[in-house]
Amino acid sequence: MMKRKTVLLVVLSLLSFAFSGCESSESQPFKVGIERPFIGENITVPVFDTNGEEITQITCHGMVELTDEGILYRSFSDKGTFDYYHYKFENNETLKIGEIKDWDYETVYDRKIINGHLYTFITTGNMLDPEERVLHLYDFDLSSGLSNVIYSQPGGFPYALLETLGNDLIVVRDVNGDQSIERFDTSTRTFEPMISYFYDNDLNCGDAVRHISTDGEVITVLRVSNTDGNDRLFLDCYDTNFNLISNLEISELFSVTDDPNNEIKQGCEDFFFSRDILYYENFSSTRFLTGISENGFDELIDNDINFSSYLSLTHNIDNKVFYRGYTNSMYIYNIDDNAVDNVEFYAPNDKYVITGGSFNSKDEVLISMNYRDPSTGERLPSELYFTNLSELMDLSVKN
Repeated sequence: MMKRKTVLLVVLSLLSFAFSGCESSESQPFKVGIERPFIGENITVPVFDTNGEEITQITCHGMVELTDEGILYRSFSDKGTFDYYHYKFENNETLKIGEIKDWDYETVYDRKIINGHLYTFITTGNMLDPEERVLHLYDFDLSSGLSNVIYSQPGGFPYALLETLGNDLIVVRDVNGDQSIERFDTSTRTFEPMISYFYDNDLNCGDAVRHISTDGEVITVLRVSNTDGNDRLFLDCYDTNFNLISNLEISELFSVTDDPNNEIKQGCEDFFFSRDILYYENFSSTRFLTGISENGFDELIDNDINFSSYLSLTHNIDNKVFYRGYTNSMYIYNIDDNAVDNVEFYAPNDKYVITGGSFNSKDEVLISMNYRDPSTGERLPSELYFTNLSELMDLSVKN
């Protein structure tokens, strides 16, 4: 049965940033990893192992991510058209998995893979204009190379949200201001509404979803609330049938920021909550990796605007990987041990620094590296390094 709550839609302060320039259209710059001078230009990037041996080269545009079998990327092919590709390590072959015309934006921070299918939200048309944009939920089959649209929503909000729960997708739909959390069965391709939210623009009060996290047992909704004129942020925890287990206010975390009220309202790019460990990353500069107890919050890593998480298309139930952008520092957080290991990763040319990356459910990591001279602005060509967490830990011992 659908449960209903009151919702506030907060206009995201990130819009002017996310819509301006080529790099920022991929969310925030530290997640992009591989940079390109302007829209329409692809770059060819070598992929190395940790010994500096070249594995392959890919010609790409924007985000590059690791799957459990290979590398997912896209290339600009014509005006407003992007081709999507999946490279497989096993046979060193690349398969084109789709072509999107009139492409304008993709929620690369919330792509998900279930049973060899990539699910992602893509906006076509003009994302700045509700009258000219269409939001699509796409299904790319990584094995057959076929793709299809699960549904299209004219005027749909480009910053849509996805999460996985077993073989189901958890989808947040925003239709004329009404937010609905729905479960999509990927085998029957049917939707089941779970919880809906409502906001009142005239009164400027209610609640709205900022993100969703699952660890397989608990579904956590990051909810911003304004029912008394004050903006507050909550973690609402549900079981897999969306029965409420608990809720916890985390607004205090933002007291150390320059503009707490604005930070609380912002859209959230990456969010994870399990076993009282919270990771929060918004689209501007605020990041938290902290433990939560009766005594309050216990930050696990000292972080700043350059601190960020590695994206993952597939659920890794054992580890999370973080990095400090434009340095060589990476952080491996083991969920079971509740321990963080700091490792340093260097390319053969030690000028290179980490600018992004991703990891998969097999504990494999794809590290994006680049270098820009601080005086001249001259750049070295982008490089990718494929490794695994065990090898990284060994490298850390050697260093």
